[in-house]
Amino acid sequence: MQFKFSLSALITTVVLFIALATLATAGASLGWIRSFLGDVIAVIFVYSAFRVMFDGNRALLAFAAFLLGVIIELGQYLAKITGVEIGNRALRIILGATPDWLDVVAYGIGAALIIACLELRGRLNLAERT
Repeated sequence: MQFKFSLSALITTVVLFIALATLATAGASLGWIRSFLGDVIAVIFVYSAFRVMFDGNRALLAFAAFLLGVIIELGQYLAKITGVEIGNRALRIILGATPDWLDVVAYGIGAALIIACLELRGRLNLAERT
């Protein structure tokens, strides 16, 4: 793993950020679909943000993005059982305030989609070489 700036990953990250912001605002009436899809996209967004600065094992970066989501979910759970509340409204919206195992499932789906895309890309590159 090494530090290396990636312009394409930055562009992807910005596009994913816009998609997440649009889903959070315009998709507010979509209920659980918005939150579940948002969590799937959030892991892909974090992965893409990692890719802006890090080059190396991309499956490891996907796992790190998944793990970050799980850590945030664990933080939500610990905050709930201890009665701690995030005072900043924007931060509370971004990080969430209600722990839910379906969020972890969504993070897993997001990470699996990343891995599947990496695998497909690798196979396509291999097919082009032969």
